Amino acid sequence: MLEAGRHPNIQIMSYCDITEVTGYIGNFNVKVRQNPRYVDATLCTNCGACREECPVSLPNDFDMGFGPRKAIDVPFPQAVPTVYAIDLDTCVKCYWCVSVCPVYCIDFSEEPKEYNLQVGTIVIATGWDINEPKLYGYGEYENVINQLQLERILAPNGPSGGHLLRPSDGKHPKKILMINCVGSRDIKNQPNCPGVCCLVSIKNAKLILSEYPDAELTISAIDIRAPGKDYEEYYRRSREFGINYIKGMVGQVDEDPITKNLICTVENMLTSEVKEDEYDMVILSTAPIASKGTGEIAELMRLEKSSDGFLKEYHARLNPIDTKT
Repeated sequence: MLEAGRHPNIQIMSYCDITEVTGYIGNFNVKVRQNPRYVDATLCTNCGACREECPVSLPNDFDMGFGPRKAIDVPFPQAVPTVYAIDLDTCVKCYWCVSVCPVYCIDFSEEPKEYNLQVGTIVIATGWDINEPKLYGYGEYENVINQLQLERILAPNGPSGGHLLRPSDGKHPKKILMINCVGSRDIKNQPNCPGVCCLVSIKNAKLILSEYPDAELTISAIDIRAPGKDYEEYYRRSREFGINYIKGMVGQVDEDPITKNLICTVENMLTSEVKEDEYDMVILSTAPIASKGTGEIAELMRLEKSSDGFLKEYHARLNPIDTKT
């Protein structure tokens, strides 16, 4: 991304929304709205004085709510360009940031700007959101998180510096259960198999055991799907790494109100045994789903969507990355 930002033929327009697209192949007119940051990007030196003095602290969306951020902050550490922005929805307008800014780059009167772009081709990168089904105490029990939240916790620039800590008490969990296929492969929720959750859970399990080899880590799944070159071998080697696998689904998760540990009832499909066990932490592998922005861009550009909510390709085999326009 840094290389893209420095390339003479690439212009990055961040903090923008597409408001209108007209025209035809080879001759599109795109209207872009530049949203106000209330910070002049050409003057800001990223000294951080405004952030230090801001009295408003709130959960950081980039860290999945685990880390703090301020009402004036950089969206995330590797943002390009690295420019501060004010979130007016949470800002209390105390104007401390204005008084401490050494280059006077903060302007609360800034207004949106409109741009018209003439382009020949449009490439849409839709991104995705995480399905958050209300299962297994997710959103209710502190120590039940999903894989995306785990990714931020394990990231070196994450809220705990890359170390796995329980949200409830900040301690290292010794016994961990990962539940795959949560809300997916289920006609009532997400009928399709995302195809990535199994390998993500294996990768994150290996990362955890690399730092905490004495931890006991179990993955529960309907089955492990590892399509792709060498992925099946990667799965087999993970067993030698010390990861336990249960072919079966978790029926229920309850929380001990004192220790915040999680009591899980698991059915082993191979032995028909139903077992109850206690874990320090439960991590859910939930399906990636089409982002809210995907639906918005599809409506704006009059594009078809497939049954899973993502943009529909022109032909699944011959033109898998093209739309009809």
